[in-house]
Amino acid sequence: MEQSPKVGLGIFLFKDGKVLMGKRLSKHGYGYFATPGGHLELGESFEECAKREALEETNLTITKAHFVDATNVIFTDNNAHYVTCYVIAKEFEGQLKNLEPDKCLSWDWYDLDNLPTPILPSLEILFRKTSIRTLYSYLFPKKPVAYLASPYAHKDESIKLYRQQAVTKAAARLQENGHFVFSPLTHNIPLIEEGITNSWDTWKSYDLSMLLKCDALYVLKLEGWETSQGVQEEIKAAKEIGLPIYELDYVDEKIDLTQLLNASALVKT
Repeated sequence: MEQSPKVGLGIFLFKDGKVLMGKRLSKHGYGYFATPGGHLELGESFEECAKREALEETNLTITKAHFVDATNVIFTDNNAHYVTCYVIAKEFEGQLKNLEPDKCLSWDWYDLDNLPTPILPSLEILFRKTSIRTLYSYLFPKKPVAYLASPYAHKDESIKLYRQQAVTKAAARLQENGHFVFSPLTHNIPLIEEGITNSWDTWKSYDLSMLLKCDALYVLKLEGWETSQGVQEEIKAAKEIGLPIYELDYVDEKIDLTQLLNASALVKT
């Protein structure tokens, strides 16, 4: 085995819901299907390498690409060690051609649910972490989402109803102002009405999992928010993972958006 691993780069090119792949004829990976790609050259960025390799192999000109993931694979059959970085070509142009027929049998577009086999081992490892459909979704702009926390539990049912209605109104106003939000109360209460237990212990894992997928935490400062177990644990979790936190006043059934005027673009679409 060589003393140092080689650095490879794979390129995902998607068209009409299909991905470009070809059957390899070169020594490494012979007979396996793989995306276009090659070796990273000294001084190259991932995007520069992707542009060069795509043009050399497929005649396609990539105008925009970005890194998505990497694999670290040791091939015992030929004592090779590869670190392979993967990029997605978000924009490309040109007529597809097989410019290196000695290295690839042909290039074809394959349906995402019917990929050819066998697939290069490094790609198989990547797909265990990230599905091909998830990779395809990266082509579409992600709408940032904020998690809207608010107190709920109370012995007085009228107060619980008020809190549910207030946070739902706040979520609507936020969305009207360009802020996409996930409101646990707005989503969870109908499920509770279907019989799911209404307690923080029941919803904690679910709510914190949703928080991890959001880009910011908005705290609606309804009376009781400072002593709410759920709200305080949501704030703690947001701090631990580094999410920006914004406290929003709610007075006379109106939400104060002042704190969001200078908020990061990550929390406004």
